[in-house]
Amino acid sequence: MTADPARAQAVFLAASALADAAARAACLDAECAGDAALRARVEALLRAHDQADSLLDVPFVGPPSGETQTLPADARPDAAADTRTLPTPVEDDPGDVLAFLDPPGRPDSLGRIGH
Repeated sequence: MTADPARAQAVFLAASALADAAARAACLDAECAGDAALRARVEALLRAHDQADSLLDVPFVGPPSGETQTLPADARPDAAADTRTLPTPVEDDPGDVLAFLDPPGRPDSLGRIGH
């Protein structure tokens, strides 16, 4: 028997709001009430939710250049915070971005590629 997605979502939301592992287990015991498929699905969702190695946990755009950023340690007890100093970026020059283009043949274009 497969778990109902709406029911799995409701149980996941209730359990993910609880930080304590014992409280989560008690919530799953009460909400799943012997439905092994539902419990397995919700536990898988909780593991994925709690996994700190997700690409989305670290912002794609960092702080302004030359600043130090400390990333939080993940949930593992053996992990430490990660501190990085970002390089100073070169100022953006729109002319350099389009340097590979030949001069435009029309006033409404940025340039040409090849012939």
